[in-house]
Amino acid sequence: MENNQTERMVAWLDEERRKDKALIAKLEERSSTQAALLEEQARRIHSLDGELAAMRGTQLTIGTFDESMGRLRSEFLDALEQTRARREKVDEDLKRLREMDRDALTKALEAHQQDVVNRLERELQPRKAEVERFSRVAQDLQTFADNLSKRLEDFERTLSFLEEQRRRQVHPAGGAEPPQRAGSRGAFRHAA
Repeated sequence: MENNQTERMVAWLDEERRKDKALIAKLEERSSTQAALLEEQARRIHSLDGELAAMRGTQLTIGTFDESMGRLRSEFLDALEQTRARREKVDEDLKRLREMDRDALTKALEAHQQDVVNRLERELQPRKAEVERFSRVAQDLQTFADNLSKRLEDFERTLSFLEEQRRRQVHPAGGAEPPQRAGSRGAFRHAA
């Protein structure tokens, strides 16, 4: 089910990306058109400059010249302002689209990351229980080994004490110890 949800999310993101690409292409086309308009206006200005030079050649009056320059300046400033406004709108649209893409991708990644974390936690839960069980078993084994070691020490002390008691009973104080038979001491230890 998680894969299905991830596939649907990826498909949706792909579709959004395709739409965004189409919009970006449209905006870039619009930007290219604006650039062409600017070039055309620059040619027009150049043409108007030529006309202005021709007018000067025909010796227009100063009032006509000022009026023409004012009109030319006004047309140029209007065209420049329109181009600037259109360019700013295209830039804002591109910025908004990039932010939308980034937000959608961030949300998708966060959702996928949370899914992975949840799945890992579910998979690790039985392993944690197993580790705790092994830890308890190891602790029980350590306690058993400690107790066994203590019992072994107690057994060795008891064995030594019993051997000493036997020796004293067989050889009372001051009497010479008779030679031992070979293996009698080992046989006693095995019997004990």
